[in-house]
Amino acid sequence: MAVAQIGVFSELPAYLADKANRLGCFVDTSVLFSETYPLDRLNEESDRAFDVLVDLDVPVFTNINVRAEFLEAHRRVLIAESNWSAAR
Repeated sequence: MAVAQIGVFSELPAYLADKANRLGCFVDTSVLFSETYPLDRLNEESDRAFDVLVDLDVPVFTNINVRAEFLEAHRRVLIAESNWSAAR
């Protein structure tokens, strides 16, 4: 039986060293946002984490709530960036 565990990016390689932990990984909104928004302070770290997951063929899962929050976060950034550009 697989057990869910909350971890930090830096512990991911050690956690995945055990093949039993490679069943999949659930990611939240902040991880997805930091991966897709280059100006996020955690972008490089999340990029390394996803590289590890891809290299080990670990599936990444999310849910509809995370998807909605992710889209909302990007919408807010786009609005703020477009307002800043228009004000210049």
